[in-house]
Amino acid sequence: MSEPSVGAACKVVPKKVERVPTGIPELDNLISGYPKNRTTLIMGGAGTGKTILTMHFIKSACERGETCFQILTEEEKEDFYAQAWTFGWDFTKFEEAGLLTVIEMLPERAAGAKLPDGFQQFI
Repeated sequence: MSEPSVGAACKVVPKKVERVPTGIPELDNLISGYPKNRTTLIMGGAGTGKTILTMHFIKSACERGETCFQILTEEEKEDFYAQAWTFGWDFTKFEEAGLLTVIEMLPERAAGAKLPDGFQQFI
């Protein structure tokens, strides 16, 4: 058998990526959910809905019994939970059930931040 020549075309078969719901049915219809077991970074300017989008996902995942880890970089945990309450969502019950871990990594505190025990399971 001869070796393939340099530059020979090869067929790449994409691996099917399992996905999980975003918590927003209309968004799931567009993007089929988020890739499962992958880190998803939500970026955007102030007021674009990053936090609300994240809260929908957390609520949906925790209700399915899945664990979530949220790193806050712009607001304190108390404010994050208060915003969830405006939608009628009690994130403290998810935290108490061990389904949600939330830490603050605010810029002024990030240098001395310590990740919680068990963080490695989220990586």
